[in-house]
Amino acid sequence: MPDGDRAESLYTDKQKMFNRRKLLQQPQASSMRFHDERGQNIVEFAVTLLILIFLTVGLIETARLAYAISVVRAATQAGARSGLVNPADVTPTVEEQMVGLDPTQIEIAVSYPASNRVEVQVVYHFQFVLPILFPFFGGDALDISSTASISG
Repeated sequence: MPDGDRAESLYTDKQKMFNRRKLLQQPQASSMRFHDERGQNIVEFAVTLLILIFLTVGLIETARLAYAISVVRAATQAGARSGLVNPADVTPTVEEQMVGLDPTQIEIAVSYPASNRVEVQVVYHFQFVLPILFPFFGGDALDISSTASISG
């Protein structure tokens, strides 16, 4: 065996030993690092999940509120139209149009400022499902009001 091959063989043997020592030392350090990061990941996941749940609930409550506003406006207009034809049909028409809303939370006021004019005002007391949004709206309920008047 020539001297060059022997020197190269010794070099590779030393390099292999060095690599083995390095590999033996790494698992201890990396397992400690993994353990610390795992705890951090759990905390980050919990915070992120809390934020996502809050945003989802806020989105659902906002959609319910938008739906209630739309239904109250449509019911008010339908009540005014029916009140022009038959004054006794205003309240039943408004209640019939309030699909998906609590009928016990409705206030209906009908007035006839002139003989050929009817004015209907509907107030709906919107109740939030979850209390986390109360501070943003100043209480546990929000009054949705709509007024419609039609002349004939």
